[in-house]
Amino acid sequence: MSDNGESQDNVIKFRAGGLGAVDQTLGTLNAQPNVISGSASKIEHIDMANPTREEIDAKLATTEARIETKLTSLEGKFDLISSKIDFAIQQMVISQDVTQKTAERAETVALRTEEIARSSRWNMVFLALAVVASVIATLGFGAQMFDLASNLFQAGAK
Repeated sequence: MSDNGESQDNVIKFRAGGLGAVDQTLGTLNAQPNVISGSASKIEHIDMANPTREEIDAKLATTEARIETKLTSLEGKFDLISSKIDFAIQQMVISQDVTQKTAERAETVALRTEEIARSSRWNMVFLALAVVASVIATLGFGAQMFDLASNLFQAGAK
């Protein structure tokens, strides 16, 4: 109950720290208590300079709730950033693995190509020797045939 016998539920409390326009508005509302819709029948003006313990506790609780909300929001953002960083690291590891495997494959192909080139060189050497040997053999066989033909021709001419 307040000083004039009204219940505390029917009192609207306004805080103003000496602001002229607010004080005038509150004075007008105090003069006309039925202007505000609802069940309140009296408007009290409370000075901000002397807050009560309950008001301080309420402000602290409100501030604490805001801080908790902001911290929860920040934790969510940090979790999102952490998951994005983890995903980027995984992609980099996969990329490095692919790059390493590609480099290994390229090295293997280069070694095989070098082996093929070496064996091809030896094949060319052996082929050249075979061609030279076949030319010599053909010339040698041709010379024998020419001698045989010459001998037959001379024997037939005698």
